[in-house]
Order: sequence, then C-alpha cells, then structure tokens
Amino acid sequence: MAPRAGFRLPKPVRRLQRQAPMYALQGLGRLSTRLREITGREVIDLNRIMEAIQLVYQQRELARRGPNYAVDDFGFDPQWTESFIAVFKSMYRDYWRVETSGVENVPAAGRALLVANHAGVVPWDGTMIKTAVFTEHSHPRHVRALVASQFMGMPVMSWFLRRSGQAVPSRHRPAHPSDRRGTR
Repeated sequence: MAPRAGFRLPKPVRRLQRQAPMYALQGLGRLSTRLREITGREVIDLNRIMEAIQLVYQQRELARRGPNYAVDDFGFDPQWTESFIAVFKSMYRDYWRVETSGVENVPAAGRALLVANHAGVVPWDGTMIKTAVFTEHSHPRHVRALVASQFMGMPVMSWFLRRSGQAVPSRHRPAHPSDRRGTR
C-alpha cells in the first residue's frame, strides 16, 4: 500500500533511513572483528563490501546525471566505466586470480598495442588487461579493445561495450577517436 499524497514520515524515521547504511556497516565491522577473534583469520573482507557499496553509490550518482553526459565519438563514458572497476577487480583477483607482469612497460600516455590470446567466445582476457592497466599501472589509464563486429549486434552487449570504450575496427573510420589520420 502506497502512502497517501502529502504524507511525510516522522523525523526520527527519516533520520534512521539516512543513518541505516552507517549502522549496518558498524554492525558488520563489529561482526568481522568478533569472527576474526574467534577463528583467527579474516572471515568478512570489509574492503570488498565497501567496493560493492561504492559501486551502488556510483551507479546511483551516475543515474542522477540524466541524459546530459558526455561520451566520445564511440560512446565511451569514462565515469560509468570506472564505476565498474570494483566488479572487474573482484573477477581479476578472485575468479581468475590473474598474475600480471610487465604492466609497468605500458606507456603512461600515448598509444600502445596490447595483444591478448584468448580462447572461448567472450574475450575476458581483454577485460582483465584493461583492469590490470587501470588498477596496477602507476598512471591508471583506460585500455580500449577492438571487438568482433558480431558483438556490436547484440542488444545489451553492444551498449555495454560501447559505453566501456570498446570499438569495432573499420577501414573507413579510425579505431580510436584520437586517430584522425586518413584511413582507406
């Protein structure tokens, strides 16, 4: 049942709504400390929980931008992409347990060609390279991947790929917005 028009929650209830996330984190912190004392090891990783909370907060803030936000010629939205770093870092650390070497050799600015050898339909290796360069490089930067054109025909996938900076190579259009040299 929806509240009637003009109805306003009492001030103590509104205050509790604002403070509830902090109370939950404080309780979780106490639970984590107690479990560590009992088991002798970290049971609840509060950093990961904070990453998840940050993702939700960032998505909420991004939704408030409305339709007036800037993307480049290919639909890349850096703020939106960076809001998902926590998700990809979790996959990077926990699911695939990626070990990266040589990330310091990627130039801090300008062009670089990073080549991955992937097997399978979805190229997660490119996503993990993007995550490594953004999270482990001394000068975090976005990596753009060239993706197969069939992915750009998939309704949700194409939107996600364009928004996160991926592009389809073309003989008639530069693969990267900064590449304005002539192409055939």
